[in-house]
Amino acid sequence: MNPIDLRTLAAGRFRLGLDEAALIEPGGKKDPWYQVIPCRYGQIYPYSNTLLAVHSEGQGVRKKLAEISGLILQNWSDDGEAIFLFAPGLFDRVAEIVKPRRKRHGRQLSDGELQKFIKSGRDHRFSGESTGLKFNLAGRSGEIGAKVVQSVN
Repeated sequence: MNPIDLRTLAAGRFRLGLDEAALIEPGGKKDPWYQVIPCRYGQIYPYSNTLLAVHSEGQGVRKKLAEISGLILQNWSDDGEAIFLFAPGLFDRVAEIVKPRRKRHGRQLSDGELQKFIKSGRDHRFSGESTGLKFNLAGRSGEIGAKVVQSVN
């Protein structure tokens, strides 16, 4: 039995994480049952091959989730935590309430922006004179960073 694929639901919009148990379980990091979508007010994780679960934190969040028809209350506590089960079709409605962490999308600098960035830090840049190393900051290979190009002894 395979769980619902959270990567498909997250679709590049939300971060994926691992349940804490995945770190101690052999092969847990690769097991899709340990995948979670961390949220501001809890987390979403696979419950079965047809259902997802949301662990919510806070009484206000629990109350909002309880108002969605189709969610099944699995477990709750007096301090506001609750676990609801739901079909993948309700993912977007649940996500509006528990606020999944957004996936960060880095922005690539244009060549002009890169040159401006390099120029602005020129006065504060490590020169390498005390260590005998020379650096090349103008080269670009997908990342901005210093590369050792020659060791001077």
